[in-house]
Amino acid sequence: MTWDYRVIRRKFPSGDGKGLDEAFWIYRAIYSENGDPKEVTTIEPPPNAEDIESLKAVLARMNEAFTKPILNYEDFGDDGYVPDRMGSPWPP
Repeated sequence: MTWDYRVIRRKFPSGDGKGLDEAFWIYRAIYSENGDPKEVTTIEPPPNAEDIESLKAVLARMNEAFTKPILNYEDFGDDGYVPDRMGSPWPP
């Protein structure tokens, strides 16, 4: 199983209740053995590393997400409500 960072679009009810708004996050997308995205992490720690050069590499890898098609959060579960890999639901 492989993963990479991807931009994820999530739609949610607008504040006035008259439509949908959308927002974007960068999350890890987990892929099935045949390369299809099968889940996304939903609770991510802020980028971190043991040294500055490693942190730059993490950010560079995250930046690659902007070169790939945007994934829709709703594609990963009912109404985009997907438990993270530790079992915590998101959104809270």
